[in-house]
Amino acid sequence: MMLPEHKEQIVVHRQEVVKRTQPQLDAQAIEEMNMDLQHAIHEKREVVMTLFHEDENRSVIARPLKVNQHNRVNQP
Repeated sequence: MMLPEHKEQIVVHRQEVVKRTQPQLDAQAIEEMNMDLQHAIHEKREVVMTLFHEDENRSVIARPLKVNQHNRVNQP
C-alpha cells in the first residue's frame, strides 16, 4: 500500500527522468537539410519535418515557401 503523496512523487520523478535533450546537428547535416528544403521549394512539394519536443517529437507536413537566415522554415 502506498500513500497518495508518495505515488505523486514517483510520477513526478518519472516525468523528470524521461525529459530528453535536443540533438545537436553538425554542419553537414544542416547543409543537407537546407539543400533538401531548397529542392522542395523549387519543386513546390511537401516535406515532412520532425520537430523536437521534450516529451516526444512532433511531425509536421508542410510545403515550404522560403528558408530564412536562421535556418527556420516559413509557411503560410
